[in-house]
Amino acid sequence: MKADGVLIEDYNSLIDHFVTLCRNFLREPTLTSEDIQDEIISIGPCLDISQQLTLMKPFYKLEIKTVIFSIPAHKSPSPFWLSLNTMRC
Repeated sequence: MKADGVLIEDYNSLIDHFVTLCRNFLREPTLTSEDIQDEIISIGPCLDISQQLTLMKPFYKLEIKTVIFSIPAHKSPSPFWLSLNTMRC
């Protein structure tokens, strides 16, 4: 469902909407993304440069779809509190 309350029924529109939500979420600064605390970083392992570069590579809608639909239906609900089985029509 869009923010204006309009139900998204078309599968491709639903995927587009989900991707847009994710992109917007990742762009907005949050308390966790503003300040890096060195003492927290030193507690655990860090990504090496190769892993960091992999995270910056472009991705495709099909990759997102593949990952989303590989999540078992009994795992976390979608952002709209629907099970993943509901979206697999």
